[in-house]
Amino acid sequence: MDGAGARFATGTIAECSFDGTRNSLIWIPDSIIAMFVLPSRPKDAKWLPAAERDWLENKLAEETIVEQSERLPLMKILLSPKILILALVYASTAAISQGLSLWQPQMIKSFGLTDVQVGWINAVPFAAAVIVMLLWSRYSDKTRKRVMSTVIPMCVAAVGLIFIPWAVSLPLFMIVVSIVLMGTYASKGPFWSLSTEWMGKREAVAGVAMVNALGSLAAFGGNWVIGAIHDNTGSFGLSMLPLMILGFVSSAVLIIAARAQGKKTLNV
Repeated sequence: MDGAGARFATGTIAECSFDGTRNSLIWIPDSIIAMFVLPSRPKDAKWLPAAERDWLENKLAEETIVEQSERLPLMKILLSPKILILALVYASTAAISQGLSLWQPQMIKSFGLTDVQVGWINAVPFAAAVIVMLLWSRYSDKTRKRVMSTVIPMCVAAVGLIFIPWAVSLPLFMIVVSIVLMGTYASKGPFWSLSTEWMGKREAVAGVAMVNALGSLAAFGGNWVIGAIHDNTGSFGLSMLPLMILGFVSSAVLIIAARAQGKKTLNV
């Protein structure tokens, strides 16, 4: 990747690295204090009533017994089709959200705006996505339809990506990209609820780590693909098409997997 795209990506990565290092240093003293101040077990939490302390201790003891008696091999968990399917689904949402987070300012800049204008306008789709994410998560919790609550917004995001090449005016582009981000972020809450419910206690720790790791890897790969296509074609619209395909494929795979497990109502 070279040219303006490379300079933008390099500056963004450097800024994120600095911010991450600074934030990490800020939390180091708090972490040290927490090690000595916060209790390690519920029985040592003096602010809890005795009945609640006993209940928590009993629940932890029961979970420990179940975990020791039903432990699964790590590789069996990581290579489980169920885990790989969830990783594919998360990879699509991570690739879309991270791809737009990195490249969306350049897309807005191409309409001839100043840097200050780009900063303000770039925040609008993400603000809308936060509101929709909260409302859709409440709907998912109310209906308990985790699969459909994940698939519907993912498909909305994928459909939105189709129209980015035809969004030739700034207002139209902002509407399209807002729809894409609202769909992407709305799927995240139901997806993680689906993941923990689908995996179970024995698989959750290693499974969630696997899903998250593959999703982060996909986000990196997605940014590289977007940059490579843009450098060769000069079109941000065309560079979004692989993300659209990934969104549709992962949605279809999730529906097929849910039906294969006998969840024909998609009530997961």
